[in-house]
This record gives sequence, C-alpha cells and structure tokens, in this order.
Amino acid sequence: MSIDVIVTAILPYLQVLAVVSLCTFFLSLILIPWYIGRLSVDYFYILKQQLPDRRPRSSLAVLIIRNFFGSILLIAGILMLFLPGQGILTILISLLCMAFPGKYQFVLYLISRQSVQRSLDWIRKKLQRSPFRW
Repeated sequence: MSIDVIVTAILPYLQVLAVVSLCTFFLSLILIPWYIGRLSVDYFYILKQQLPDRRPRSSLAVLIIRNFFGSILLIAGILMLFLPGQGILTILISLLCMAFPGKYQFVLYLISRQSVQRSLDWIRKKLQRSPFRW
C-alpha cells in the first residue's frame, strides 16, 4: 500500500476527531467553570472529613444516566490530556458525576494534588466565588 492510499483512508477519521476535539474543548471551557462554581465552598473539605461509604440512593434509571454522561465526560477528559482542553478537571468532574466503587478515594487522590487545587481555586476566583476550603 502506498502512503496516498493510507492517508486517503485515514483522513475522514482525522476530520471527525478534529471536530470532536474542537467541540469538547469549547464545551469544557463553558461547562467546567459553571459546574465548579456551583459546588459549595466546603464540598471537598466535607468529602475528606466524612468519606462516604454508602451506595447511591438514586433510582436505577438515574444511576444509569449519571454513569453514561460521566463516562462520556471521562473519555473526553482522557482525550483532552492529549488534545486541547482541561483534561484533569474534566476527569475530576466526570468522577464527581459517576457512581462506582472506590470513587471517593480516587477523587481525594486527585484533589490532594496542589496543581488541581490551584486550578479549581483559580476558576472560582474568576467566577468571583470564594476559594474552596481544603
């Protein structure tokens, strides 16, 4: 096979990937600050103090919908680690939306990182909200 044939075969997929990347980039710029601004100031502090060890009290339909959208966000966040966008923050938001075993320990691991804390507080400062209580 020549290179021209390979490029011709791959080009449509690259174009779709470029459009998806651009869309997730702009959606992340809008939705992530909105979501972070809606969290209470002591959300992560309370999470650290009383590590929830309970099953969600949601109905099965709500649980499936939350995990579906959380999975989409998780995939987008992983892609944003290599493409333009706020990858780590998107992954954090996706984990907050989803319900799975070990969720809270993983979220606590992510928010224990200084770079994540600074990013979250910077976004809240831009939204004229109080910084998180760590």
